Formats: sequence, structure tokens, C-alpha cells
Amino acid sequence: MSEVISPGGNPMLAPTSLDCSSSQELRILGSNASLDILSRYGKTFRLASRLLPKGVRDDAAVVYAFCRLVDDAVDEAESPKSGLADLRSIQDAFDRGDRSGPLGPFLDVVEKRQIPPAAVRDLLAGVGRDLRQVCFQTDRDLIHYSYQVAGTVGLMMARVLGVRGEQPLPFAIDLGIGMQLTNICRDVAEDARRGRIYLPMLRLTNAGTESAELLTGRAKPSSVSQVVREVLALAEHYYDSGLQGLRHVDLRSRIGIIAALYMYREIGRKLLRNGANPLEGRTVVALPRKLFLMGKAILVGLTLKLRSPRKHLPMLHAPLMDVSSANHPLLSAAKEDFKGMESQVRTA
Repeated sequence: MSEVISPGGNPMLAPTSLDCSSSQELRILGSNASLDILSRYGKTFRLASRLLPKGVRDDAAVVYAFCRLVDDAVDEAESPKSGLADLRSIQDAFDRGDRSGPLGPFLDVVEKRQIPPAAVRDLLAGVGRDLRQVCFQTDRDLIHYSYQVAGTVGLMMARVLGVRGEQPLPFAIDLGIGMQLTNICRDVAEDARRGRIYLPMLRLTNAGTESAELLTGRAKPSSVSQVVREVLALAEHYYDSGLQGLRHVDLRSRIGIIAALYMYREIGRKLLRNGANPLEGRTVVALPRKLFLMGKAILVGLTLKLRSPRKHLPMLHAPLMDVSSANHPLLSAAKEDFKGMESQVRTA
């Protein structure tokens, strides 16, 4: 199954004949097990989380475990239909508020921290797009997707960190988007093997290659490097905005999240220093460099509120306006509901 995202962000599905398989067992555990998941799969965030207060760290780990559960439902699915069934199981359990099931710890955190349900539903809709072979046409499509799968996590984490009110939320979204853009640039080769091309098609074409060449391993490294440089430059704007918003977070949590920001942004910067060619292998930041960035985060965290505050730049969220709700442009209910997706998968 292939998907091309139009400038408006709506998926146009091509036929497929993949078989259906039964959904896998899904589970989320408590904070101790969630911290173990964070240690095994999110080493950068686990290191940065050591700077967070214990209660915040535990709840953040549960949110991470939920996001990991959602990702695995798609990435480890035997077929798009089984992956969709798994996502439907997760959404149904969330909508029912079923605390007796595997989402119990996450639902407890959602209630305690007042996480907006719309952010969770947008996350599920965004990850569901990965059930198809994905190619984005424009930056607008890329940012829209990055909001769904990562900006929403920024919204959830803002509540876990104790942020109240709506003013800081655009900055929280931007931090998530910046991290997702870095992730996309780092994992170009791995994603291509999964049939996913997140680098915008227009940028690839302008650089002298095509998404089809990436899928078949024939893309020019110099062309891919050019697009990666451009997308990482875009990510810097979102990182800068995300950093500004952390003035709304208490000191200890602020330092922890700045550390995570610095360590994740360093992946992209190291990739740039090495020629911006993700086809040569996965970029990893060494532990000594991470420790240095943690020290820098402490200094910046202590002085951030001394800097003049900046207003959020509306242009950063221009790609999100088509998913706006009447009440808040950044907390939309998911437009791509699973009923529509399920119908398209069934009839393909």
C-alpha cells in the first residue's frame, strides 16, 4: 500500500492485497517497568530523565512506554490490517478509560496530569499513517506529520511537567517537532527499508533524486545529504522555539528537558559534521559528549528566565491550521479517524 500526502495533508491510498493477521498482545506496565523500557529503548531520554524530579520522571516514563507501545503496534505488525487492529484496540481501550486493562497506568497519568485526550488521538492517527508506504510532497506535509507523532508528545509532556494554561503549549509542540525532524534525518536508510520516505519529495527532486531511488537504494548520497541539511536547518527553528518555552517549567524539570533537547539536537549536528549522509550508518552521540551537554543544560536552565521572553512565531504552525479545532488550533481531534482508515484497508 502506498500513500502520497497531498498539500492539504489528506492521504490518497493506492490499492493493496496484503492479508490480515490477528493483533498481537498489547501491554503497558507501571512506572518501574516503564523506566526499564526507557532504559532499553530511549537511552538519550533515560539519561536526561535523571535530572527530573522522581514523580515527573516516573510519569514521563509511563508516557514514553505508551508511545513505544503505539509505535510497536505498527512497526512490528505482520500486515497493515493487523497493525490497524492493534491501534484500534489501543484507541478503544483509551476511549473507554479501561483501567483494568493494559493502559491502566497511562490512563492514571492522563487523569492526574490532565493530558488532553485530543493529543493522544492525534498521536494514534499519525502513527497509523505509517501502516502505508509513506511519501510526503512538501514541508507542510512533513511538519503536519511531525506534529501528529511528536508534537503531541510535547503536549503530553508539558502536562507531566506541570505546565498549565495554553500559552506554553505551542513551544512544547515545537520541541517535539524538532526532535522528530532530527529522527527522520538520522533514520533515512532504515525508514527506506520499511518503505517510508519522510524527506519531502519536492526537496528530493530539487536536489536531483527521487523518493523511488531512496526506496531502491539508488539515491545519490550528495542529493540526500543536501535535503538532510535543509531539514535539519528547519529543525533548528523548532528547537529554538521549544527552548524558549521551557521558561514556563520549574527549574529542575527545565534542566532535564533542556538536556534532552541538547542531546537529541546533537544527533543532527553530528550528522552535519560527518557530511550529512545518513546512508552511511546511524549517527550516535557518545556518552562523554552527552555528559558535557548535560552540564551545559544546567547552566542554561539556571539562566533561561533571565533572558527576554519571545512570542511564539505563528509561521511555525502554519502547516497545522488545517487540523485546527474551533476551541484551540493545537489540540485538534484526529481528522483521520480509524473508521475511514479501516474502510480503506478492508476494500484495498
